Amino acid sequence: MLRLALLSALLAACYEPNPMDCTVECASAGDCVEGQVCGSDHMCAAPEIAGMCNATGDEPRTVSLVISIAGRGKVSIDHIGTCDSDSPLQGNCTFAVTPGMPQQLEAVEGKDRDFVAWTSTCSGSASTCTLTPVTALTQVGAKFE
Repeated sequence: MLRLALLSALLAACYEPNPMDCTVECASAGDCVEGQVCGSDHMCAAPEIAGMCNATGDEPRTVSLVISIAGRGKVSIDHIGTCDSDSPLQGNCTFAVTPGMPQQLEAVEGKDRDFVAWTSTCSGSASTCTLTPVTALTQVGAKFE
């Protein structure tokens, strides 16, 4: 019995779960784990998204991810959708995404679509960009030639 208690204590000391935003209701900061605060919606979350969870605790509210394409091109957002300069929106698209959740964007090259670079929140000339929107509006530009 003593061995079991000692083993349990040892294992518990090694286990450090990552806190999940918007999953624990709170009345004060003391109700949340380290790195989280109690938001105005009474949900524990990282400081940059505190107050942006639903009061029911189901899912966090969404924020806007705006894609603007210069030239002829297409940007795909993993598991969400695609923004295409040849669509009726002409490469100016807005997607509702969960705050604090990483999003992977990919510039899709094709016939007459050579990707040049990311602008705004993303940068560089790699065809992919991963970002984590936390504010109400995150803008990303993609330049094609």
